[in-house]
Amino acid sequence: SNYAYGEAGDPTKNIPPNSEILVKMTLLSWESEKPSWEMSVEEKLEASNKRKLEGNECFKKAKYARAIKKYQKALGYINSEYDFKEDEEKEKATAQKIPIFLNMAQCNIKQKNYGDAASNCGKVIDLDDKNVKAHFRRGQAHLNLAEFDQANKDFTKAKELDPENKEVLQHLALLKKKVKEQEEKDKKLYSSMFNGISY
Repeated sequence: SNYAYGEAGDPTKNIPPNSEILVKMTLLSWESEKPSWEMSVEEKLEASNKRKLEGNECFKKAKYARAIKKYQKALGYINSEYDFKEDEEKEKATAQKIPIFLNMAQCNIKQKNYGDAASNCGKVIDLDDKNVKAHFRRGQAHLNLAEFDQANKDFTKAKELDPENKEVLQHLALLKKKVKEQEEKDKKLYSSMFNGISY
């Protein structure tokens, strides 16, 4: 009954309080999948991409926790270096990992899990240190954690890579404002502390 009409029941449908509800369903389709260890490289890449797209759909619906699970599943197919031995295979796997980590970071930011966002962006930067989105999103994470020096490094790097990027320029201006506000707060705090000291 906890998953149905609960203690109230539903008098309009003649359902008494605390009634258990029996639901009959018909399975219309079934999709089976090989275990990952039996998949070829191409099958793993395809399965990973499919899970990534499912994650994207969850993200669009603001289901961020579910999206992250889909992205983690997508990474599970391509994270093992032993499966991708040829250079071309490694390049394909790396190219597929980057947007997955970036999407996870964006979900983390939406959930205000800024530490995880910074970590996922760091994984992208390890794969491609010229990725503007990774530096920008990691800068956002550091900014929200009030880690201003790290935020400045990331935003500055993003600006260096893409000088005309409006979001980067806006966040550099926002960072400057936040730093100034913090300096003013610190100044007032220290002033009140010293005003209370007797010599």
